[in-house]
Amino acid sequence: MTLSYVVLALAIAGGWTERAASPRFDVRVSIHARCAPGQVRDDCPRTLVADVLPRGGARPQRLRGAFPEAARDVARPDVLRVADLDFDGFDDLALCTGRDALGGAPSYTVYRYRPARGRFEVDRALGALQARSSGFFDVDRARRRLRLEAHGGSGRTTAEYGWHRDRPLRLREATVDASDGRRVRLVLGERIGGHWRERRWTRALDADWPAAFVAAEAAMRRGH
Repeated sequence: MTLSYVVLALAIAGGWTERAASPRFDVRVSIHARCAPGQVRDDCPRTLVADVLPRGGARPQRLRGAFPEAARDVARPDVLRVADLDFDGFDDLALCTGRDALGGAPSYTVYRYRPARGRFEVDRALGALQARSSGFFDVDRARRRLRLEAHGGSGRTTAEYGWHRDRPLRLREATVDASDGRRVRLVLGERIGGHWRERRWTRALDADWPAAFVAAEAAMRRGH
């Protein structure tokens, strides 16, 4: 997994700024509060602004998004994510715009860089996938895979995605469900020859069942 995280934070008038390093560009992220006369600053609506500053003198690009109160306690390294999500050799961006992912985890607006147009554009498919997970994408550059996890008190799903026709495509998925309190259900899905296939197991809910899920995840990562 390779992600370029925020490396510097500076306090400035109107908010704070962070810079992220990428081989091709820098990003200056600011959170600005717009306060009415007499309004307490902590109650002011806030806007997240990202200025993408390409190296080499290319034209900058400004990205904007709402920054709701629920997102204000997000750790600064999680406000901005930079990674090559589509494996085209160009870093993409994700800006935290809330806590709408599973379990109140940070949710993101995802921007893919479009080399032909020389600009970042919103990718709603990636944003929707991330919002249904419990975290951000784990990027496997060697295998050209994106990995997401979704977990709750009685279940957990790990899914892997590749790319097909410029869209993320689910390739493998392992799910464990122990919601009935007596048995555990394990489902291992895989895309084979363009078709989705699933194998299912059910066993007693005992101390040994997590090993079955770990083995299924390991098989998924090996491509078996």
